[in-house]
Amino acid sequence: MSHLFRIITKRLSGKIFKVCFAAFIVGDVLAQFNPGLENNSALAGWSSNSSPNGGIGTNNVSRSGGKAIFAEWISSTATTADVQHGGYSVTVPGAGYYVHVIGWCANTHANISVGVGVKNVNTSTSWDSGMTIPGAYARYTVVSAISTAAHTYVPKFRASNASSTSTRRGVGDDFIIYYSGTSTTDIVAPGAPTNLCVNSSGGNNVITWSDGTDAAGNLNGVMILRAPVGTALPTVRDQAYYSTNMQIGPDYLNNGWTVLTNTLAPGTQTFTDAGAAGTPYIYAVYMRDIAYNYSAPISFTTAN
Repeated sequence: MSHLFRIITKRLSGKIFKVCFAAFIVGDVLAQFNPGLENNSALAGWSSNSSPNGGIGTNNVSRSGGKAIFAEWISSTATTADVQHGGYSVTVPGAGYYVHVIGWCANTHANISVGVGVKNVNTSTSWDSGMTIPGAYARYTVVSAISTAAHTYVPKFRASNASSTSTRRGVGDDFIIYYSGTSTTDIVAPGAPTNLCVNSSGGNNVITWSDGTDAAGNLNGVMILRAPVGTALPTVRDQAYYSTNMQIGPDYLNNGWTVLTNTLAPGTQTFTDAGAAGTPYIYAVYMRDIAYNYSAPISFTTAN
């Protein structure tokens, strides 16, 4: 995925939520704040408190898209790397908020443990998840202590090397940072949409549906995918930012699915696929919450 981040605001029970991920957006206007991982740009702005002796970079051991970040050791040096980016931040408006980080991490060697963290930039205080040796990608979460002032926080990818002589890496992908008025990190998917229908009009396919619900009240968006008729439903990964711009996030999923949109606000409940009428397609619609948990899909196949 890309590591440009998006900021979204939402109110729930009097608290303002923000989430940061995949593209830096303010007021839904995309700003090219810093090159992301998907376009294979340099990791300008990323830093580590204790740089691994093999450095940090990107590789194709990704969970979504084509790139992930890694910390690498090439010789026997027992250190822990806290890799962060000062621009990928949220600023809480004052006291009474918790900052959450969700990330997916893996390791390529049994001596590498991984995890995530969150850092208060103003006080240099950090809160870190437990570090484990997962092998394949596993989800890690961490939450800060309750805020006492309008401070800024950044997410961290963490990797630790035990002494060994062979090259090894810790890798991370699909990071989310947001703040809320509760200490419980949201990893529960919203309910699926219902009543999906596709009608042809003027050469276009007009897609309508009814939004699903979210027990935590954190609905934040709708994603619509399209594929040739007969295509099996894809694997959608929580915390991944799917995009129509492949330099921001993956614009396709397995088995030939194309991302038509991942930015529709809840309540929109209609989308026009321009020029698509007359070609048989299958559409899949997903609800998404503020932490980028995706619902189960509802699908609809058009006629020939």
